[in-house]
Amino acid sequence: MLRPSNPVVSGQGVRAAAWREVPTTFVRGVADRMPELVSGSVGWEAVEVVELPTGHCPNWSRPDLVAALLAGL
Repeated sequence: MLRPSNPVVSGQGVRAAAWREVPTTFVRGVADRMPELVSGSVGWEAVEVVELPTGHCPNWSRPDLVAALLAGL
């Protein structure tokens, strides 16, 4: 049930975000053609980035890889 995102979201700063206070893992599909809308507001130095050989929805295309990642975390 993916829906279009409001483009206003990418122009607004993030005021409250869990990744500022708790360990965070960002899963990125290397074949994803959709830009990361929040990338400008994320403090990437505080986030572990994991790349998977998937498109935009790794939980749909490779649930085995997502499950293995979650089990490891």
